[in-house]
Amino acid sequence: MDAAKKMSDKVFVAIIIFVITIDWMACDIFLPAEPDILAYFGTTAATLNATLSVYFIVSAFSVLIGGPLSDEYGRKKMMLLGVALFTVFGYGCAVAPSVAFLIFCRGGAAFGSGIITAVSMAMVKDYLDIETFQKAMAVLQSVVVLGPVISPFLGSFLLILGGWRWVMAALGVLGTVALLLACALPETLPAERRVRGGVLPAMRGLVEVGKDRAFSVMLTVISLICVPFYAFIAVCSYICITDFGMSYYQYSLFYGGICVVSFTAPFVYLFLDRRLRGKVVLWICFGLLAVTVAGIGLFAKISPLLFLLVLLPYTYAEGISRPLGMVVLLNQHEDTSGAASALTSFATSMIGTLGTVVATLNWGNYIDGLFWCFFACLALALGLWLFLLKWGVRV
Repeated sequence: MDAAKKMSDKVFVAIIIFVITIDWMACDIFLPAEPDILAYFGTTAATLNATLSVYFIVSAFSVLIGGPLSDEYGRKKMMLLGVALFTVFGYGCAVAPSVAFLIFCRGGAAFGSGIITAVSMAMVKDYLDIETFQKAMAVLQSVVVLGPVISPFLGSFLLILGGWRWVMAALGVLGTVALLLACALPETLPAERRVRGGVLPAMRGLVEVGKDRAFSVMLTVISLICVPFYAFIAVCSYICITDFGMSYYQYSLFYGGICVVSFTAPFVYLFLDRRLRGKVVLWICFGLLAVTVAGIGLFAKISPLLFLLVLLPYTYAEGISRPLGMVVLLNQHEDTSGAASALTSFATSMIGTLGTVVATLNWGNYIDGLFWCFFACLALALGLWLFLLKWGVRV
């Protein structure tokens, strides 16, 4: 950690948490307002869904731009740029005169969101010592879960209070607060550690990091462990409401229970990390995933309670592997942590979307689809992990 200490670790992490939380709320806070927006503009559901797909695609690719450029121009400048874009286009969504303008502004906000995602992780890696960094990653990974849980409730409240434009304006207001707080952040990447030569060498950092086979394989392992969670989210409502006949309230409790467990899992990682090597912790994750694979195959169709119980071991496995993976991967590339952070965020997002595709195929029964998704990810991730061990990688 070379950055001069200009604020306490707790204040620094608190600001980063606030910025990331606002970033992760941007998609889910929008969901309760969709029917009202659909009626207001008189458009089709397919057209309105472009506001979501554009957001995902643009944010995923802007991650690849923001991370490497922060290695060249510094973290704080790129962070301020990301938050500013997110804020300005958030206000743009609130005053959108047409659905096309709304989609455009959502894309602009997503561009800022991707920059925030990449740069925030790199700033945390730069600023904190290794022990504090591990603790911060556990907290940050919990926020990743908490933001999407809170935001639909906030969106619903604002929708009742003032309509869909209030929901969009809230992102602009929260973004403004985040921008003011981000101004107080120190620059965490000193000039002497930055990539030199302009934009092209900075972007080349992505290639250099990607060519590191140990990094790429480990990233794939962690991403594969996360894939089933995306699959579960994609089909959970269909399984609970359609297959098990649960009410919307019961489904909310079911999904909320999973989210609570997922929120606590990174703190379990901290407990294990103080006592066990990272390699052993990852083996525990594989064991928990295997328990869920067997449980889905044998018991998941019997009742909603059993379905919930068999998912819990995997929920811990996924929640433990996320901070573990981020710590291991970012520690491998000290001088290009922006590029490493960008590739990590991009890969987990892109590979994760495969889970939603596989889970929603015509399986005849969504639980069967989940079983094969879980099984395939376990087999592939375990095979790659054994390859890394044979290769002598240190975790």
